[in-house]
Parts: sequence; C-alpha cells; structure tokens
Amino acid sequence: MSRLMIAIAGVLAGAVMLAGCGGGEQQQTGLKGFTRDPIPQVGNVSLPDVGPGGAGRSVPLRAAPGGLLVVYFGFASCPDICPTTLSDVRAALKRLPADQRTRVQVAMVTVDPKRDTAAVMRKYVDHFFDSWRAYRTTDSAALAKAEKAFGASHSTTPAKGGGYDVVHSAFTYVVDDQGRLLVEWPFAMPRRDISADLSTILEEGTNQ
Repeated sequence: MSRLMIAIAGVLAGAVMLAGCGGGEQQQTGLKGFTRDPIPQVGNVSLPDVGPGGAGRSVPLRAAPGGLLVVYFGFASCPDICPTTLSDVRAALKRLPADQRTRVQVAMVTVDPKRDTAAVMRKYVDHFFDSWRAYRTTDSAALAKAEKAFGASHSTTPAKGGGYDVVHSAFTYVVDDQGRLLVEWPFAMPRRDISADLSTILEEGTNQ
C-alpha cells in the first residue's frame, strides 16, 4: 500500500469514528465544521509540551484565557496529509483580523514519538506557525487517553524494506479555554470555512 493510500485510509477511519460519536450539527450552530452533542470535554487531558515555553512540562490541551487552541494529531514525517492540513490552518489564520489571530494558538500532538523527538517537533511546527505548542509523550497509555478524549486514533504497520508506516485519523479540533471541543474539521476543509468558524467562535465569546 502506498503512503498516500495509507494516509487516505487514516482519513476514512477518522470519518467512520466521527460518525460513531454523533454527527455534525453545523446547521444548528452556524459553524461549517462538525460539532457533537453533548460537547466533549477535553481540558482535563494533559501531555508534555516540548514547544517554546513548555520545557517538557505537562500542559492541558485547552486554550489560553479568552482564546482558542487548534489541535491536530499527526507526525513530522507524514508525506502529505499533515503538511497539507497545517498549511490550510496557517492560511486560514492569515485571513483573520489581527485581533482575532493573536487569540488562536495551534498545537500538534505527535502520534510518532519514536521519530518525532522534541527537536524534530519544534523545527516542524515552527515552520508553519508563530504561536504553537508541540505535545510529545512516549507513554502509549497517555497518548491513547488523549486520542480517545478527542476521538482521534492511529496505528502503525510494517513498511516494505523495514521500518513502519503510520496510519492516523485526520481531523483538526478546536478547543476553548474551558476545555470544550467546540468544532472539528475533516481533511481538506476549505480554508475560508476554517477561518469563518474561528471568527464565529471568537465573536460569540466576545459577545457573551
């Protein structure tokens, strides 16, 4: 199986998993992405943050006060799905006005900690974003707990010629400062829709 087919398989697996968690309610919320009822609470999930300022300390997967945290489970050597998704999020952020853009931080959780060292993670995520976190743990149980909370998943398969390939779900998640998972986007979500959802959520928070 080619790397592209493996990546696509991961996307489809994630779509099936999302369907099992309750569907999208974007017509009711005004958001373009999927929402769940009840809203998942993921703010009690913590992993080591090896990004700037994290210093490897355990940091909850929730936004800073008044902001949003865009969370993605992937890996640095992903050939196509991960860089495409992160590029889409980067472009979507650039569409936001400056006062909203500064309230959004991106976090990548590696599902391949064996190859994604702290240094690799920092270099990779820094290529895409100015404000970011990089979560890495070699504790498989802790990673599995985080994936379960979000509805993400991954698995490894032996690769021809040695080594292994990683199959992973490819949704991107938005978490607020209360640890609520407010919306999630499938792979290839239009950039304008990502930007629109972030703006809508930020405006609603301002008006509350």
